Amino acid sequence: MENSAMASDPDGIRVSADQMDEKRQEKIAYEYLCHLEETKTWIEMCIREPLPQSIDLEEALRNGVFLAKLAHRFQPQSVPLKKIYDIDQIRYREAGLTFRHTDNINHWLSAMSSLGLPAIFLPETTDLYDRKNMPRVIYSIHALSLYLYRLGKAPPMPSLYGKAQFSDEAVKLMSLELKRYGFPLPQFGKIGGILAGELPIDAAEHHAAIIAINKATEEGHCDLMIQAMGHPAAQLRDIDPSLADLYLQSLIDALDEKKQSSREQSLNSDFTADVYDELLTGSEIQYQIDSVNEFSALEKIAMSVESRDVVRMMTALAHPNLGIKRLNPDYCSAYLEALQSAICGDKGVELCDVQALINQVNHEKESLMERQRYVNAINISLEGSDPNRTLQILRQLLDTEPMSELVVLEFAAALYHEEMNNFRSITEEDLSFEMICGAIRTLTQVAQVTQAVDGRNVTELLFVLEEPMLSFDCINTSLTESYMAALTEIRRDKIRRGEFCTVLTHNEIQCCIIRVNEDVDRKDIVQVIQRAVDKGDAIQLAVLLGSTGLVDQDPVEEQAPLYLRLLKTLVEAKRRSHNSDASLSMGDIEEMLRRSRELATEAEEVCLVVTGLNNLRDPAGFVETFNSPYINLPNLSRSQFQSCTKQLGSRIRGIRMEQLPQTKAWVMHRLEQGIPVYLNVKTQQISWEKPRDYTESGLIGLREFEDLVVSVVQDDDIEALIIRLQACARGYLVRERIAFRLHHFHNNVSAVIKIQTWWRTVVQRQRYLQWQQRQREERQRQPQRRDLKFFAQFLDDIVLIQACWRRWLALRAYRAIKRGDMPLCTLRRFLHLLDIGQRDYDEEMQVQLLKSDVVQTIRRNKQLEKDLNTMDIKIGLLVKNQIALQEVVAHGHKLRKHVNKAAEQQERNLDSHHFTRPGIELLSLTKTGRHKLEAYQHLFYLLQTEPRYLSKLLFLQPQKMPETMILSLYNYGSNLREEYLLLKLFRCALEEEVRHKVDNLSDISTGNPLVIKLILQLSRQGHRVGQLRELLGPIVERILKENIFINLSPVEIYKLWINQLESASGEPCGMPYEIGAEDALKQPEVQRRLKTNIEFLKAATSLFLEQITYSIRNIPYGMLYVAKVLARALRNKFPLVPEKDVLKVIGNLVYYRYINPTIVSPDAFDIISVSPTQVLTTDQRRNLGNIAKMLQFAASKKGFAEESPHLMCLNPFIIECHEKFKAFFKGCIQVEEPEIEFGMDQYSEATLITKPTVCMSLQEVANIHQCLVEYEDVLAPQPEDPLHQILDDFGSGDQRNHPSIQYLLAGESKENVGTFQDLNEVAKTEIFLTLTNKFEMSISPQEEKNQKLFVATKQMLVSILRCCHGDSLKEIIIRPASIEEQAVYTQFCRQQMQSEQNSSRFVSRVVSNTDTTETVLNSLKMRVSRNLRKLEQVGLVASSDNYAVLVAALARDVVTLRTHRRARSQELDRLLSTKSLLDEKTKFHEEQVNSYQEYLETCLKNLTLGKNQKRILQHRAEGNHLQLANALKSRTMLHYSATKLHQKGILIDIEGLPHAHFKSTFFDISPAIESGVFDVTAKFMGVSVEKVQLNIQDLLQMQFEGVTVLNIFKKAKINVNLLIFLLNSKFYGKTLKKK
Repeated sequence: MENSAMASDPDGIRVSADQMDEKRQEKIAYEYLCHLEETKTWIEMCIREPLPQSIDLEEALRNGVFLAKLAHRFQPQSVPLKKIYDIDQIRYREAGLTFRHTDNINHWLSAMSSLGLPAIFLPETTDLYDRKNMPRVIYSIHALSLYLYRLGKAPPMPSLYGKAQFSDEAVKLMSLELKRYGFPLPQFGKIGGILAGELPIDAAEHHAAIIAINKATEEGHCDLMIQAMGHPAAQLRDIDPSLADLYLQSLIDALDEKKQSSREQSLNSDFTADVYDELLTGSEIQYQIDSVNEFSALEKIAMSVESRDVVRMMTALAHPNLGIKRLNPDYCSAYLEALQSAICGDKGVELCDVQALINQVNHEKESLMERQRYVNAINISLEGSDPNRTLQILRQLLDTEPMSELVVLEFAAALYHEEMNNFRSITEEDLSFEMICGAIRTLTQVAQVTQAVDGRNVTELLFVLEEPMLSFDCINTSLTESYMAALTEIRRDKIRRGEFCTVLTHNEIQCCIIRVNEDVDRKDIVQVIQRAVDKGDAIQLAVLLGSTGLVDQDPVEEQAPLYLRLLKTLVEAKRRSHNSDASLSMGDIEEMLRRSRELATEAEEVCLVVTGLNNLRDPAGFVETFNSPYINLPNLSRSQFQSCTKQLGSRIRGIRMEQLPQTKAWVMHRLEQGIPVYLNVKTQQISWEKPRDYTESGLIGLREFEDLVVSVVQDDDIEALIIRLQACARGYLVRERIAFRLHHFHNNVSAVIKIQTWWRTVVQRQRYLQWQQRQREERQRQPQRRDLKFFAQFLDDIVLIQACWRRWLALRAYRAIKRGDMPLCTLRRFLHLLDIGQRDYDEEMQVQLLKSDVVQTIRRNKQLEKDLNTMDIKIGLLVKNQIALQEVVAHGHKLRKHVNKAAEQQERNLDSHHFTRPGIELLSLTKTGRHKLEAYQHLFYLLQTEPRYLSKLLFLQPQKMPETMILSLYNYGSNLREEYLLLKLFRCALEEEVRHKVDNLSDISTGNPLVIKLILQLSRQGHRVGQLRELLGPIVERILKENIFINLSPVEIYKLWINQLESASGEPCGMPYEIGAEDALKQPEVQRRLKTNIEFLKAATSLFLEQITYSIRNIPYGMLYVAKVLARALRNKFPLVPEKDVLKVIGNLVYYRYINPTIVSPDAFDIISVSPTQVLTTDQRRNLGNIAKMLQFAASKKGFAEESPHLMCLNPFIIECHEKFKAFFKGCIQVEEPEIEFGMDQYSEATLITKPTVCMSLQEVANIHQCLVEYEDVLAPQPEDPLHQILDDFGSGDQRNHPSIQYLLAGESKENVGTFQDLNEVAKTEIFLTLTNKFEMSISPQEEKNQKLFVATKQMLVSILRCCHGDSLKEIIIRPASIEEQAVYTQFCRQQMQSEQNSSRFVSRVVSNTDTTETVLNSLKMRVSRNLRKLEQVGLVASSDNYAVLVAALARDVVTLRTHRRARSQELDRLLSTKSLLDEKTKFHEEQVNSYQEYLETCLKNLTLGKNQKRILQHRAEGNHLQLANALKSRTMLHYSATKLHQKGILIDIEGLPHAHFKSTFFDISPAIESGVFDVTAKFMGVSVEKVQLNIQDLLQMQFEGVTVLNIFKKAKINVNLLIFLLNSKFYGKTLKKK
């Protein structure tokens, strides 16, 4: 409930005494609630914890916890936190108040006493604990706050009386509570006086000093205030005179706030006035001083942190005003990083935050140092052999980390020492803290395994083994007992051996687990295999052996019978030996598998031998077979060997292996121990069991072969048989080779055909070449000659070919000149390009004139646009209020004046034949004026070529330097040089913006950086408008011609359909008129129309999208380059941001800011041509708006959500368009740098023929000068910066630091200032400055003389080379001139003289006849020869290389001049195009001015006054009419009391004046002399105040902008709308009709 609600009762209502008493009690309760809210706020500021609401504050303070924390805040030694009972208030919330809570109250009382607070303010413990007198407790807290504030230890208590709001119920409850106490409310306002009486200080002197400070503050005298503050009686400290302005402003604000608070409290009937009610006390002044000092110091810290200046930061931190403790210079870098993070995160820090950061950094650094000391000690200890020492240091290290949960076990000291040392040896580097912590964590758990083993605790062992940190593999919980037994055995062995580390290591535990698991697995496998052998189940045995992995490389199923046979043999052997344990073991199984592999290998080799025996056809194969280790043969002689081969051949001759079936290809063989094996000689298959299809086939086995050999040996006569066998074998081999070759040919028929084809081709080509050779020889013997008539029919083609060929030759020669490696004859062909004639001069002048015209036209158009916008508003206001007509007419005259002035300027330009430069240089032509002009020329040249100054100004954004001034400085980028320099400025400014102001990508999209505004403004001016019109103009006009209405609202489509039905039928359609979107979509007709609109919208959007994405060349280069710079800056600032997010920002710039507005309002951006009377219809604008919205959604990949379900079908289309936009945005940032695009480099300025100029108004010149001076230290922090030197050229004092229009016009003389009647008009005067560089490199006189000689020699060489021919320059100069060369030279001189006579305005050119006045060519050659010898002596040329330096210089001149002419031609075309577009825009504005003028004339003709209307008084003080005007003015004066105006609603409130006193306040309103202006005077309580003038146009403008309240006399609040109504009704007889 606000205090104003309880102030007074309405007039005319009588109140009883009880009601008055009740209201008085409620007022007291409200005051006490305000004091409670103040107490709550102050305690929260001190202890930095939230407190309950003020209505519940008394109950919350009873346990004393918050008060004890407050005591700890100011007396931490007396009341440490550990002394506070129930500090988290858990017991209080669970059980309520306990007697021990009184300890907290006593701690608080003791702390207040120790601080020195007078005992009169101390309450009793029962006042708080038993809640006997809570107002006294709150009173004590207020006294404590003031006392601590005066000591500089606490912030002041805020004043919330009249500001805090409480409900009526809360006020009534508090009123009842105060009645229960039965004590009057303490006088909170007298605390200061009581404290002053209690404290022993010299009150009189102190009071006088404080009054002097308050007086100086009220008067705004800074020096007097500082002097008064320094008085010893004021008892103020830490005063810094350099912060005087800040002290003054802070004290003024505090004084105003205290006066306001005093006025609010004075409304209380119980209020007692005090001298310091409206004056600042000494403690309040000291608080403001401390606040300013702290703010200044913190600002210095923030600036140094932002600039990353460590020295400045440490100096600022050490400032005595801050009192920061424990600063360590060694930690300066850490302080910088911590403060930078805090400033970037919180946008600023407070003093307590700075101290906390310093303490935090100190603690972290000291902890790191202490930790590193222990880490180094551990590494040193590991090099020794004392594990106890290592354990001790580890414990000390862990003690430095109180939050760490790591522990070390004493008995495992050797484990820590050994394992860490091993790890250190493996890594070959010292252990770090992280490595040691990880090792402790792991090794402690490993040691716990040993602890569990020693304690025989199986449960604990299993728990430790399953710890994830140890990562033990293959743990089987059912084998825990086995693990325990095995680990116990290992532990005993280590102790028995006396090892260094008897604790189990990680590797030992893991190996033990694996070994136990393997032993258990082996026992199970052997038992299962035993059962399978006993059953004789070979298949199961094979499965078991295969699943165990013992026979992973053997064919288990094929070898199963062998395994079974071997195992059975082994079991039977054990049983025959009467062994008690006849069961198998794992060793038996492994031995069996080894034996089976040997038998299998032997069977495979025997199978190969048997197969070879039955397939032998080669005698060599017989030898190899006979030598097999598996055949036991005696020593054979040669004859016996031949007999064996014959018999074996005869034996196998009848067997055809390819025709033999597999069932008959088996041969049985017995291995060692009589184990039979069956071999298939056809498939090399081996079977350990007799195959089912086994039959006798007559094949030879090893045993049969051995028997055969034995029989042959017995027969000596076998020679014939062997011979026959050899013959058969040889014949068989020959037939096999032939058959193989034929078979190869049949299989490669296609390859054979290709080879034959190739060979035939080779033969045919050789024949053709021979035929060509014969033809060539025949033509040589019979030469022929074509007739010229044959070429006559192709004459045009021949001319074109010759032209192309000559162009190619010329281009090749020119490229050679550019490279500098051309012959002299080639250079001679291009020497004519060095002539500068009348055409060059005319084009240069035309370019300069067009540049000035373009700049002036842009300025005029901008002014016209601004005035036309103002005219639109005024005409709109005119419709609402007739008084504005005179103002509108006056503004129309102003518009007409601008148009006439522009026309006159254009006529002057035309009359001057484009040779008179418009504008003036400077009005002062004295020596001082000339010096001033040169200084400004140097200054603006520096600003143009060094973008760092303006980029910083753009970052600072001074109010005196709007964006148009920047563009004026660069002539709106009207030529290549200025556009290039402007883009360099944009690059620097944009990078600065991103680096310092952009915290996330959305800042670019949501913000409005000044550099973005500049590039947008530049891209929509001049010739760039033509690019935009070419991009969007045709397609926009096409959409405007379409007779369709794109409406996506189902309700509007439904209503339009109903209107059409009823209009066509003339009868009600019977359907509801008001309907929702869902019901509308249920109508088929609405669905059909909506679908049609959506299809047309998609088609139109696709049309625009295709036109935009395929027309990057139509987007100005400046826009594309700024997009590239923006993307590069964002990637550097945010390297982890995806590319798609960066492209969205580029899309926001290129599409949303640049293209989208032109689609929505094509007429406003000159995309289409419309007349002033022609406007776009609402339907057309809606169509364009819907298309632009779709394109915007596609660019940002934003779709329609559930609030528009009927449009969600467009989301796939939006995604498809977004992909095209992404490719388009990628293309936008892939442009060349400006240096490549414009062909600029560091030498471009030196090659300019004419110096650059700028056209600026005097006001712009003065504003730029003032901005540079104001921010000089920021723009040029270095003392040697060129900017300081140029600004010093303006002089000293006001001439340098405070330039004005008078200074620019009249210089140092004040006499000429009075000649200018209207400085505002003169300030718009435009001047042209020719920019020059002050800091060009100076050369010595001798060097300058040599350079002039070099140039003169070069010019004379041009004349010689144009007349003489030769291979080298030296040869041409030495050789005497011939008669023909002299004649050519004479003709050349005659042409040059005639050209000079015909050109009266001819400028200096590269080839100047002043240096070639010789008419005899030989004399000119002699002069050149002498000059060359001089140049060779100074080292500029050398005859040894045929003066290559001179030739190269001429080549450079040719290239430079041609390049300049091409650039000038392009610039001229661009300027002409820009001028044409600007003239069209000017014409459009003039037509608008004419239409407005016709409208105003019509209004003037129709302006009549009715009989009941009153005419506004036109007070024109002309001659003797002044008295009459004053008399009329007195008759029309309105006289109202404040009460009457308050009743009418016009007067809202008067600050500091109760409503009861409104009857004594009066207002007078009368019309002034000027039309539309009213004088308002007032008398407050009989005292007249100053007069205030109100302009009806200003009131209407405020109404147009939505401003409803006007503050006059700095205290009266007026309703703007009702005041306008009063003026209309009383002075104009006009009232607003209610609609």
